[in-house]
Amino acid sequence: MHIKHSYFALSVLLLTGGAIGVAQAGKATGSLQVKVTIRGSCTVTSGDNSIMDFGTLDNLNDTSHDAQTDPATNIQVLCSNGIPYSIGLGPGLNPLDYTAQHTRRMKSGNDYVSYYLYTDAARKSIWLDGSEGGRGLFKPPTPGSGTVQKYGIYGQIPKQNTPPAGVYADTVVVEVNY
Repeated sequence: MHIKHSYFALSVLLLTGGAIGVAQAGKATGSLQVKVTIRGSCTVTSGDNSIMDFGTLDNLNDTSHDAQTDPATNIQVLCSNGIPYSIGLGPGLNPLDYTAQHTRRMKSGNDYVSYYLYTDAARKSIWLDGSEGGRGLFKPPTPGSGTVQKYGIYGQIPKQNTPPAGVYADTVVVEVNY
């Protein structure tokens, strides 16, 4: 009989276990801070055409010269919203008297073709570079907007003696100061 009584006591204990001697779990609270730092920045990408192509020319000193040597392209700048910035185009790899006249040159072998880069289609304002401490750099009228902005680059080859036949090229660094 003793065995039956133990079995019954164990059954009652198991059935009432939730009510006998079980403590309720506690609760604690805290907080989580969430933050982000937006850093002001600018990026530069190639424009619609990553090459300013003056085309194929026969003579750099003839009467039809001006109509053939005025290509345009653009650069794209993306600056954080509210960030003021300025843009400069470097002197290229082969500048000639760059401090006075800002003459850039394309090169083929030991020969050169001089050219200018302007900020306006009328070709009145030359693109300057960042090495001049910001003097004369193109400054957009409004600060960065957080969206891509396009800026025109207008080229021109001035009349000059025609060098030997060849493919003339230069590389110009685009610099955005912010």
